[in-house]
Amino acid sequence: MAAWYEAKEIVTPNPPDLFEKIFVNAPVFRDDETDVIALQAADMFAGMNRASNVAVLNGREPFSLPGATPIRGFFIAPTDEQLSEHAEGIRQRYIESGRSL
Repeated sequence: MAAWYEAKEIVTPNPPDLFEKIFVNAPVFRDDETDVIALQAADMFAGMNRASNVAVLNGREPFSLPGATPIRGFFIAPTDEQLSEHAEGIRQRYIESGRSL
């Protein structure tokens, strides 16, 4: 924690109001096993999504927790054509903005 307060005193923030508007409070460290249950739920959800995406990419059924209803349509496997169309759209918007590739 001492480093937080020291940094706040010695650095030249960019933007200048960084500590007044963004980093207002010092960080709070908690035990995610007992104090931050939402973090555990988010970790479980992210892990489940990753496992499901890997399964889908390998041609298997998406992973689901026992007793849970799978979320159909949540896992997206775009085709090469869809990826190409999306990339072309991004390229066109970039060019139209006046930037060079």
